Formats: sequence, C-alpha cells, structure tokens
Amino acid sequence: MKLKKRKMKMLKVKARGKTLYISGTFMGQRVRQSTGLPIHNKKKADLMRLGIEKDIFDYQMGLSHKFVNENRKWLEAVELYSKHKVDLSDVTRLVVSYLSPLNSYKFVRIRPDLIDDLLSAKVSGSSLNRYRNVANAIINYANKMWGTDVDRVPNPKVDDSRDEHLVMHEVKNLLSVAKLQHMYHYEFRSLIFCGLRLGELLQLDHSNYDRTSNTLFIHRHTKNTKTNSRSIPIADKELQDFFGSKAKGIMFDKVLSKKLNSILRALLRGIGVSRNVRVHDLRHTFAYLLAQSGADLGDIQLLMGHKDISQTMRYRGWIRSRAEKHISKTLTI
Repeated sequence: MKLKKRKMKMLKVKARGKTLYISGTFMGQRVRQSTGLPIHNKKKADLMRLGIEKDIFDYQMGLSHKFVNENRKWLEAVELYSKHKVDLSDVTRLVVSYLSPLNSYKFVRIRPDLIDDLLSAKVSGSSLNRYRNVANAIINYANKMWGTDVDRVPNPKVDDSRDEHLVMHEVKNLLSVAKLQHMYHYEFRSLIFCGLRLGELLQLDHSNYDRTSNTLFIHRHTKNTKTNSRSIPIADKELQDFFGSKAKGIMFDKVLSKKLNSILRALLRGIGVSRNVRVHDLRHTFAYLLAQSGADLGDIQLLMGHKDISQTMRYRGWIRSRAEKHISKTLTI
C-alpha cells in the first residue's frame, strides 16, 4: 500500500481592508499578524511570511527561540523581571500597576512613547525619572534574556540641584489660603516645617510621632534612599495638635505628586507667586528657614537627613557667615 505524502501547510498572506496580514498554522504554531504593508506590496509580505516560517521551523528544531520570544507579552517581561528581583520596591510595584494596560501587548511591539504616556499621566518631575528607570530595567532584562531589542524610554536628567524656595511671608500666605480653602493644608505645612520628601510624608503613621517630646521620627525604609533616618523637633503648634490627634493608622491619605504640584501652583498663583515652585521645593524651603534662623550646615544636614555634607552644600549661600558677624563687632572705630 502506497502512503500518500502529506503536504505541509504554509502560512498565507491575505488582505484585510487596506492591509496585508499573515495568518494560518505552521508546524502547530498559530499565526495571525499584520505586516503593516498595503495590499499592493504582496512580494514584501511573502518575504515576511517566509521569515516567520523559518523562525518557527528553527524553534521547532531547537535551533532558535526567536519566534517564541517575539510573541511574548509585556506581562511576561514583568513576570520575568519580578522573579529576577524577588523583592520588589514600592516604586516598582507602582510602575507595574501603571503600565498594566500594556499587559496584553507583544513585548517587541512596545514603544517608548506608550510607556511614557502612561507614566506621565501619574507622576512628574524627578519621580517620573525614577519610574522611567524602573520601566527601562524591565525592558533591559527582557532584552537580555530573550535576545530582543526593544527601545528604552528616553529619560532626560532632571536638575535636582536647584534650590527654589519660598520666603517666610510667602509661606504664611500659602498656608493661610490652603487652610481657608481646605486644600491639603496639613500636607503643605508638614512638608515646609519638617523638610520631608513627599514619599516620607505619605508613609507616616501615628507611631512616627512622640507626643511627650513633640518629635517626629523619620525612618529609612530602603538601603538605596538618599536620606538617613532622623528625628525632627516639632515646634509648630498646629502640627503638634494635628500629629497628636492621630491615635492610630496613617497620618495622610495617598495623593499623587502630579495632583499636589498642580494644587500648589494654583494656590501660589492666587497669592501672587508666579515662580515654578514644586512640592519638593517645600523641602528646600525648610532648609532656607533653618538657615535664616541661624542653623549652620551641620544642623541642616542632620535635620534634612543628608547622608553626605556635599548634599547640604547647595544651601551654604543662605547661611550668614560667622566671620561677617565677628567683623561687625570688632572691626569698628
């Protein structure tokens, strides 16, 4: 009995609307993807079809993993990175959450602008840079493990060395308006009079405050933070009452930096401040007020929680020189 030779089914190029698609099943692998080519460009589409069939053949023969890796999803890249990192930081978890609309996208089809649009809708400034870095770490690791070549998200350096700040009369006006309008008054007050980063503020709970000594304790949560653990004396009566009223749970509800920056700018415009002051600049305001009250660089370093005095040196121009004081006392006739 003569056996019939079975002819291997090949993939087909078909027009759908004005675009050519490659579809069908080849060696057990189901394929349906757009070529992105117009219907008159069938020759080029056939070359793409042959390339896909070769990739599938090589994969089935154990010669290459290109086909399977080019069909992996963004979610698989996230899972691969998560297994590699084991312990994910809070920022990484947020990035994964913010980029979840991409989960079903093919990894090789991910574009930097898609990622940037999703992240920019949630955060801004230096926070956006940190979030882009996490997204790029996921991309880099998947590229390395799968042999793909997905582009990284451009991440221009943000100048965090600037020292924009408010002066005392601007602080008083801002807090007065924020209180009157019930617009995050205690958040802004705490950032200004405690020198906190927004992330530190949102992690505070009742256990961070000692009512007996009116002291706020800021704990370092990760090894890679720029800031040391520290204790901050609370001299402001309104903050003493606010912190003291928190018998349990968190101090502040979660709020996105982008939203808080927008509210801060609106409040400042209302009191005649047109400068581009960010929420993070309220931390610089704390340093400025300390310097104006007579604190030296060592005092400011301690209360800001800077690991290195070089971080504090940006504020040296705000501190009145002791030599100036001595000269005014002694070198007179």
